[in-house]
Amino acid sequence: MTLVPVDIITGFLGSGKTTLIKHVLEKGLHGQRVAVIVNDLGDINVDGPVLRGMNVDKMVELSSGCICCSGLYRLGAGIQEIVESARPTLILIETSGAAAPAPVVAQLDELGYRTDAVTTVVDAETFFRMEKAEPVIAEQVAEADFLVMNKLDLVEAAILEKLRKTLSRLNPRAHRIETTFGAVASDLLFATGVRVFRERARLSPEGPDLHQDKIDSFVFETEERMNRDRLERCLAKLPDMIYLVKGFVRFSDETQPFLLNFTCGRYHLLPFIGTNDFHHTTQMVFVGRRTGECRQEILEALARCNAGEPSRSGSILGRLGFG
Repeated sequence: MTLVPVDIITGFLGSGKTTLIKHVLEKGLHGQRVAVIVNDLGDINVDGPVLRGMNVDKMVELSSGCICCSGLYRLGAGIQEIVESARPTLILIETSGAAAPAPVVAQLDELGYRTDAVTTVVDAETFFRMEKAEPVIAEQVAEADFLVMNKLDLVEAAILEKLRKTLSRLNPRAHRIETTFGAVASDLLFATGVRVFRERARLSPEGPDLHQDKIDSFVFETEERMNRDRLERCLAKLPDMIYLVKGFVRFSDETQPFLLNFTCGRYHLLPFIGTNDFHHTTQMVFVGRRTGECRQEILEALARCNAGEPSRSGSILGRLGFG
């Protein structure tokens, strides 16, 4: 199984997916080997040429059909070409506007690739006009880890507030980002950005703010083996202000480490076959908003997930709902 993270960028026609990717490639992810799969409906691929020549090591264009319903072969062949020829550190898949993310995630799972996160771009100007006519829009919103509310300069305050409430109802789990012209920071949306958070968290144990919107981070590390059941209960009960958790975990009943990926409440643990810098330790980086408010409680709760700890619920666990 490849450990190259795959991020899916979805959203209805004209929402601004290509603009968002273009911004990210221009302003962020420097030093990373980024590969992009672009899927346009129709015989002429428009988005691919827009992204060519940017910070992209490999571009694969899948036109004349939607990858959510075109089967595993085309998607698998495209990713295989990318991995073999470019050896990327991150793969971005821009779906067509008609694609729901869930089938693409399922295809990636079947092919042995892990989906790091699903980002859905929402057109704030046309959302309410198009939502009822195109049911796929609600699916795209419901299946997102991150919701990018785009084109805010084109809507009035009352419409914006209504949109916030609607998106929260359709997907209370996702983290919402509000912007114009797809101008979002890459650190939070894409897996490679976690390296930045890990480095800065290590420089300051207090986890300094990294952005004006109070996105910060902290690290948990232990040489003790973890109890998997307790850890999974903790992950399932993390507060909403925690958006990402990534790292390597050593369990008491497993010989190899596991790779942990948690994104806005959705998480998975995959056996890790390969080399990493933390052969004998568990290390996780937590990224979120104002994490200083819950940092100490989470660290103490995680300490109680050690295999050698008695199975009991202390006050810290109770306050976080970990019991």
